[in-house]
Amino acid sequence: MRGKKTRLKSREIAPRPPSEGEMLHTLLDNMSDAIYFKDVKSRFLRVSKYMMQKMGVKDFKEMRGKTDFDMFTLEHARQAFNDEMGVIRSGKPIVGIEEKETWPDKPDTWVSTTKMPFRNKRCQIIGTFGVSRDITEIKKYRDALQKAKEELEERVKERTAELSEAKFKLEQNLEQLKFLNVTAYELAQIIDIDEMFNAIGKAFLARFPFAQISICQRTKSGFSCVYAVGHLDSPEGRALSETALKPFVQKELSTQLFIENRSEEPSLALSWPQALEEDPCWIALPLQADNATLAIVQLFVAPHGETVFHQEQTLLSTLAAHAAACLSNALHYKELEVTARLEGELEAARNIQQSLTPHDKPSIPGISLGGVYQPAHEVGGE
Repeated sequence: MRGKKTRLKSREIAPRPPSEGEMLHTLLDNMSDAIYFKDVKSRFLRVSKYMMQKMGVKDFKEMRGKTDFDMFTLEHARQAFNDEMGVIRSGKPIVGIEEKETWPDKPDTWVSTTKMPFRNKRCQIIGTFGVSRDITEIKKYRDALQKAKEELEERVKERTAELSEAKFKLEQNLEQLKFLNVTAYELAQIIDIDEMFNAIGKAFLARFPFAQISICQRTKSGFSCVYAVGHLDSPEGRALSETALKPFVQKELSTQLFIENRSEEPSLALSWPQALEEDPCWIALPLQADNATLAIVQLFVAPHGETVFHQEQTLLSTLAAHAAACLSNALHYKELEVTARLEGELEAARNIQQSLTPHDKPSIPGISLGGVYQPAHEVGGE
């Protein structure tokens, strides 16, 4: 008999599952995060391999029992210690806080840190454990993004301000243009001199409603105040307005003149009405036509009037030019009116004189008479 061969089956042996200690050891040796366990006095009990590398430590024995005060700067260690004591007292974790790590001889880094209470099997807190992940590069990018965002917002803000200012200037220019068109048309309809000066004064008052205004017409000997409002509308105020323009009797005022404080100008240091003390700024605007100054507008304004003056400077020049042209036309019309009236009066006198001149020759026997009468001008003095 042949014996039966017995075939033994090999039994596969399942691998032993890793212990908790092995899993923890694998975690601490391979994670690229700083993982650490500390006791209730914040002394290191165990740290990850990555953290030892960051600390420049080869053997954990060099760190065991030490605290952050032995490894980091005082500022960083104090903050870490306070955080860990807070976790131990409250039992509440700190999750995902960003903090700066300042190394003694290394570049500063930023980490996202989570710290939790370390409990034993009876749930008693026996320390803390935490994980710190390096987010330095992320923070750099985030800071760069934030900076770019802030710069963009600032640029948008600046651009918005520029557009707002441009809009304001455009609206201001349109309003000024409308004002000039209406005013120029109204002035062009006036031929009476007194009405003209009143209209010119009201036009400047419309741009400076808070000002004291006077207008002095140029005469052969100086200036004569023909319009005044406010505190200048008195015999004393009109006389002072004329006196203030004495420097321009011999020397023409060809451009706008702005004096911030008239008391510092000798020619303007006059005994002005006390009420004008609140209006120290003085503006003189010549009304010129045909290379001659026909009149000068004076404005007495408060300190804030300087801002308005600079904003309205171009308008004031244009308004003064329009006013001067219309005033010149009115003066010319008055001259024509006077000339026409004189010519009419002379023509009437001529007719009267001619009517008194004999037209019939006396009849004298034996004598033939003839005569002619021709005055040198419209009338004669014979």
